[in-house]
Amino acid sequence: MKKTIFFILSFASIILLITSCAEKLDIQEANSVKNTITNDHSIPIETALCSLDSFLYERGSVKTRGGAVNYINNYFIVSRNSKTTKAADNESPVLYAVNFQDESGYALLSADDRIPEEIIAVTEQGNVTPEDFEPVTGDLLPSANDDLSVEEYNDMVSTGVLALQNNEINQQCLAYVEQYISYDGYNVEDQENSSSNETFHWAEVKSVPRLVNTAWTQEGKDYLFNKYCPEVGLIRKKKAPVGCVCIAVAQIIAYHEYPYPLTCNGVEIDYNAIKQIYSYANINNYADSVSREMLARYAICVSGWCSTQYGCIFGESWGFAWPSNAKECFEVFGYNNVELRWGYHESIILQSLDAGCPVFMSAISGVISGHAWVIDGYIKRNYVADSNPNYVEKSQTLIHCNWGWHGDCNGYFTSGVFKTNEAVIPDPFLTAEQKCNFWCGFNTITYDNPNI
Repeated sequence: MKKTIFFILSFASIILLITSCAEKLDIQEANSVKNTITNDHSIPIETALCSLDSFLYERGSVKTRGGAVNYINNYFIVSRNSKTTKAADNESPVLYAVNFQDESGYALLSADDRIPEEIIAVTEQGNVTPEDFEPVTGDLLPSANDDLSVEEYNDMVSTGVLALQNNEINQQCLAYVEQYISYDGYNVEDQENSSSNETFHWAEVKSVPRLVNTAWTQEGKDYLFNKYCPEVGLIRKKKAPVGCVCIAVAQIIAYHEYPYPLTCNGVEIDYNAIKQIYSYANINNYADSVSREMLARYAICVSGWCSTQYGCIFGESWGFAWPSNAKECFEVFGYNNVELRWGYHESIILQSLDAGCPVFMSAISGVISGHAWVIDGYIKRNYVADSNPNYVEKSQTLIHCNWGWHGDCNGYFTSGVFKTNEAVIPDPFLTAEQKCNFWCGFNTITYDNPNI
């Protein structure tokens, strides 16, 4: 497999390029950027950054057009990463990865006009690196510290969810955009002709702003979430994480503040108090000892109702649960019409969000076995003609994901990134089995709003 190629560009270049949204771009500088891109379908970096600037302006992240310059630290180009590509295309850029200042998030932008979406992802915390797009080629090897056998591990991951590494999120975004470029039959000529004499802008049609205000994780400072989890490992004992399924369910229950009252291990839960810990308002808020103890007991309580199992395999500690156990947990806690559905159903997810209900979602990966997270908002927008707002060239749905990693990678992602089994344009070079080896087993849990 050909190694992904990256180009790191300076912050000074970004200032020049983003400024070009409002002013005439220096021709020599523009050519120097384009010369690094040999693909006729390439989108200039200044165009991509203008799209990002418009998105941030529409969302209120910047107060003026061109204000994204204050957010951007650096960016790099991500090239193709598939061994099925033609030699001429192997080094063609497909994504621009743009890091914001102070690790306050990053954006993944389309670098090829065969990709229908201009914005693939915009996150609210963390930064992305070239290594996050490198294919995972190393085998997972047993460790002397493992207290689970490989056979036990394989049985667990075949139907359940352990923990996904965050770099796989970025690899999934890359896989999503590559499907459009790998498909030889895809032709953008009609799209180009339709817009050649017209200018367009994005118009938001409908949205549900982010619902969940917590940014919880599986461990936390001083075992904030996993204080009461068992120690695992045969030699080097370590507290197991509370598990991604538990954290996803716990954030949803805390959001609704239902059931109320709730007593966990002899302590009545004050939802407002525990939601101040690791919140969007104060991402590192450690709160007081009483609230921390309450949160730890709440987490292990939810983990217990999710029937979480713990262990150590391949040298890593795990918290494991089946999605069906998450469904049972919601039912035990008094939620009605709890539905576990296999596959990715965008319309059902949006309907749930419209009703004020964040959605539990999980997927299984053939690499690091899968993850569960929360979908808690969306944006639907149309690309409309300036001269005729009724003419829509294309539409996009962005969903907001809370990954359960203390805010890392949380943000808006193109909806299609998480439905590889329902590709808009199927990739003829990959079999269904090969696709399934990356991400499969999508499922969602929806329910009736308990407060209505």
